[in-house]
Amino acid sequence: MTSLLARTVHLIVSAATLLSGDLDDCLVPLDTSCEAGVASLNALARNLTQDDPYLVIPKFDKSSPFVQMHPLGWSVNRLVFQEIMGWKTFQSTPALLTSHYEDFGVSSRDLSDLQSADFPFLLSNVAVPPGNSWSSYTIPVYLDQETGLAIISIVNDNQAMNVDQVDTAVGMLNYVERLNQRGACYDDASSSSSSLLDNYVNRTVSERQCWIPVILYADTRSNFEAWLTPVINHKHPPALIVNTEEPIDEYARPIRLPNSKGGLWIVTYEVEDDIYTQLKLDIADGGRAIAAIEIIEQDMEVIPNDLKDEVYLNQQSILRSLADEAATNDPVVGQSVPVPAQRAGTYRRCKSGECEIGNLFNDAARWYTQSDIGFQASGGFRGPGWDAGGVKVSNIWSSLPFDNTLCTGVISGVSLFQLFNYSVTYSTFEGENTQLGDRLLQVSGLRISYNLQLPETSRLVKMEVWNEETQVYSEIDRLGLYSFVTDSYTCSGFVEYPDLLGDESLTQNGEVPGQIGSDIIIQAVVGDYLAQFERTPYDPSQPGNRLVNRTDLLEPLNLVQTPDSCLPGEYWQEEIASCSECPDDTSVAFLSEQLEFDGDNGSDGTIRLVNTALYDIAVLVKSMPSWVSISSASYEDSGVDASFSGNSTSVDVTSGQTLVLTFGVNLDMLEPGAGQGTVAFGVVDGGNYPGCSGRDASFEIFARKYPPEELNQLGSIRYVGFVLTAVACLMALGFSGWVIAYRNLQVVRVLQPEFLCAISGGVFVMGLVMIPLSLDDQIVSKESADTACSAMPWLLSMGFIVAMSALFSKLWRIQRLFKATEMGRRVNVGVKNVLGPFAVMFVLNFTVLLTWTIVSPLKFQREYVEGEPWNSYGICQSDDKKFGTVMTGVVFAVNAIPLFGASYMAYRVRDVSSEFSESKRVGLALFTWVQLLLVTGPMLALIANDNPAARYFLEIGVIFLVCVSMLSLIFVPIVWQKTKANRESKKKSKKSQSRDRESGIESVATFSKVDQRKSVESNSFRKYSIKDHHRTHVSGVDFTGSVYSTAEDLGKVDEEADRQSSDDSPDLGKANEEADRRSSNDAPLPSNSGM
Repeated sequence: MTSLLARTVHLIVSAATLLSGDLDDCLVPLDTSCEAGVASLNALARNLTQDDPYLVIPKFDKSSPFVQMHPLGWSVNRLVFQEIMGWKTFQSTPALLTSHYEDFGVSSRDLSDLQSADFPFLLSNVAVPPGNSWSSYTIPVYLDQETGLAIISIVNDNQAMNVDQVDTAVGMLNYVERLNQRGACYDDASSSSSSLLDNYVNRTVSERQCWIPVILYADTRSNFEAWLTPVINHKHPPALIVNTEEPIDEYARPIRLPNSKGGLWIVTYEVEDDIYTQLKLDIADGGRAIAAIEIIEQDMEVIPNDLKDEVYLNQQSILRSLADEAATNDPVVGQSVPVPAQRAGTYRRCKSGECEIGNLFNDAARWYTQSDIGFQASGGFRGPGWDAGGVKVSNIWSSLPFDNTLCTGVISGVSLFQLFNYSVTYSTFEGENTQLGDRLLQVSGLRISYNLQLPETSRLVKMEVWNEETQVYSEIDRLGLYSFVTDSYTCSGFVEYPDLLGDESLTQNGEVPGQIGSDIIIQAVVGDYLAQFERTPYDPSQPGNRLVNRTDLLEPLNLVQTPDSCLPGEYWQEEIASCSECPDDTSVAFLSEQLEFDGDNGSDGTIRLVNTALYDIAVLVKSMPSWVSISSASYEDSGVDASFSGNSTSVDVTSGQTLVLTFGVNLDMLEPGAGQGTVAFGVVDGGNYPGCSGRDASFEIFARKYPPEELNQLGSIRYVGFVLTAVACLMALGFSGWVIAYRNLQVVRVLQPEFLCAISGGVFVMGLVMIPLSLDDQIVSKESADTACSAMPWLLSMGFIVAMSALFSKLWRIQRLFKATEMGRRVNVGVKNVLGPFAVMFVLNFTVLLTWTIVSPLKFQREYVEGEPWNSYGICQSDDKKFGTVMTGVVFAVNAIPLFGASYMAYRVRDVSSEFSESKRVGLALFTWVQLLLVTGPMLALIANDNPAARYFLEIGVIFLVCVSMLSLIFVPIVWQKTKANRESKKKSKKSQSRDRESGIESVATFSKVDQRKSVESNSFRKYSIKDHHRTHVSGVDFTGSVYSTAEDLGKVDEEADRQSSDDSPDLGKANEEADRRSSNDAPLPSNSGM
């Protein structure tokens, strides 16, 4: 079949009003007041399409005064669109599907004249049930024979009968593709699969070989952007997408997407009632795609006179006669202050907050029904508003074009809270056409306060009801009952509101679900209400703001109560869904308010129930946690058992009798921690107050289930202690061995090997304490752990006292020598002279430790964390804790004596030259230890005993640092001096050998006696120079750091000078003898004190 597709076609989507202006405009066709309207649009279409085929898709007009006032009502759209203009279909929102009086019983409007199979309602994204009156008059895709366009219409989401927009688009595109395949649209003959049904039944479809799919989209931008991606990526994408809701900059002009299958075009613009928009489509060869698009726009307020042809004049004349019919139904009904526009383009005043039209319609409905409160959804309110003065019926209809009736009922304060909490939570409060903006309820007789800065789930902060008697707003009573009025659509067809106002939600005593009346429509009610305002105009701002954003209120309002929210002294009343105060009746009660279980399964708890009433009663179990059971029950006076075989079994309790109940718990049913529940016994004499003492007796039951036992043992961190012990002890042994090996070395002899070995020995013993510190009951027995605890103070204290006493004695000796030198006295301070202080401190420390060990030694014990009997930690402490604390302090004091004494001695000898004294190194070490104790002492106090790993790590760290710093500061400089002396000796030996090679052995052999004598004198002079240099420091310290103040000390200096000079030449021996001879003439000095 030959294709009938034209080369160029035109698509026009229109929102033009039916009339060119208001009812009293355009009285004659050529009048200047004839602005826009469908006649002007049709005139432009006939002339701008240049005889090419074109398709007009008009948008249904249901809010203009003309439509509202004409006797045909909304059905006048079909009369104008189809009969006068000759158009073939129309667009509208899904709300039209529920506007016929036969559908849902919501509307009283008769749309029978609008429903026609030859003028179908084009809407794709809905599923119209067969029982709906529109089911035979809606189409999901319009196939236009003249242009070859397959129009798909997707309008609004989340409305009545909506289906998913993406699924709709995909399904319709697949349908159009199948039509093209069956219509032999493709060159490949195999793609044609026309069946007998297609050829003889669907002949109207087969007349067109190729259909070009075009999607008209009208919804919010966010919905469009989410919908667009899956549609353009579909295997059969549309040829053109037109978004008529709002312009998007990216698609403000027609754009062809690159790499799209078939060449997909997108264009967006807002369809306005006074702007003519025409899309000129150039069809590509083959008739399956669009090659080019041109958008043509024209202002319709004034069209050129040359376009006002005979057709235009005839159509305007017909429309004028229809307008005259409508005008007769548009009287002034009352006076009002000016009301601004409620809707313009995408602007939605009523969706952003309180609006004037919402106030008017709710005030009128509340006045008509004498209800306490009124509310209606914001989505339906619209219109251009009006100036101050008379308000006509057309103004009312343009503000709300839906002929809803009234819905009345009675609602409690708590149900009213739930209603408005939903409204405020889901409303967007934006002055735009947002998807959920219509959830906002406009009100009368109420003041709703919300805080938009709070989370969306809890933005309602205050609710107040208008009091007609006091003429003020007062806070809502959660149990109070309020008569309400709303519209029939909110009661029966608008999202969640029918449920919130229905018999499933309004169940409390006195509440009445919403009942829809059919006697009067809301527009008539508003007209009657405004008729009261003949002299004083209606003011929608009275009595003050009704929807208020209170950013100063930060606490969300919550009027909902549950059984769990009842406080002590309250009981739950299901019929009013509230917590009520218990009655003042204590005739039947438990003698204890609670029963506690702590620890293991199998333990029982006993509680007594006493009847102090003057009459006999019966009690039964009303509620009890699943993990609690009654082990036994008996009467206290007789011991007779009373059996509770089930929750429905009651037990008699006579007046004055006491019932003894024993309960058990199954802790396996609880998670670790504390479980709490209420055991309630009901009194079977008419009382029904669960949780109250007296009529219903109850008590709290607490059960604690312990977590798995936590021992807080050291674990693998103990190996850090073992490693540090090995390092410290090996360093001590290494330095001791070095001292013994080099004990005859001058620098070692001057520092006294016995003191050095004492220091390293003390450090070795002190380092060993890290071994018992690393032991606990995880790796050793309780007896071994006790031994380790007992050994710790011995190793730490004795090792510290040995090392510190040696340092103290050393510094005391240096201080005495220097003091004697300053006074010019002779003093002899040998090693034996300083053993006294060491012996005293050692014996004192030994005595204290021995006493401690004999009386109450340290033992390994487990302590439990307070309030956590499953959580314990190991600690070394005496059985007599007070005695152990005292002994710890005594040991600390005994060991502090040498520490602070040594510190004082180091301070006294601080002026000794650092080049010749070890006292400053000792002082630095002492300062380091004191600083460690001052820093770590408070840290140990801050670490709780139940964190043994942290305490252990800090303790071994401190001990290790004390050991290593003591060894490093004492021994490392000595080793370094010895190494330095070796390097200097090697350098001098190399220099001597060099001089020998230069002078030659022959010149030495030929020296004369005179030359030898001169050489002897020269060397003698050099020796005297060396001796004099060392003697100048006799009151200080020598190069090794030892102190001298006697002639014997000077003799040591002379010996060192002899050693140095003997290295210079083979004849230095003679020079030394000569120098000794001359030095014998010097004045004698006091004898050496010994070092």
